[in-house]
Amino acid sequence: LRNIPNRCNRAAITQQLEAYGFGGTYDLVYVPIDRTTGNLNLGYAFVNFRDKANCSRFTDAFNGKCAKVLFPQSSSRKILVIALASVQGRDAYWKRLSSFV
Repeated sequence: LRNIPNRCNRAAITQQLEAYGFGGTYDLVYVPIDRTTGNLNLGYAFVNFRDKANCSRFTDAFNGKCAKVLFPQSSSRKILVIALASVQGRDAYWKRLSSFV
């Protein structure tokens, strides 16, 4: 999920996923934080869905939408973009992530 508001955190994304009926359909929500600012994200998040049908439904619901609409506490006018990650699946992603630590 690209172009999320910089002050948006994991809880805010999870809240929207739940609000849009995606509860129980995903097993990973990761929002990288910019270590230079300490509390702002890098403008993107990883969400791993358990099946392709819910991933497609998520794409339909979030892709091309204004961040302000989905995250009303934000003043961001960024347009959200859904892009597939180079690594697919929760376990594969955690393995890749752990190689950086």
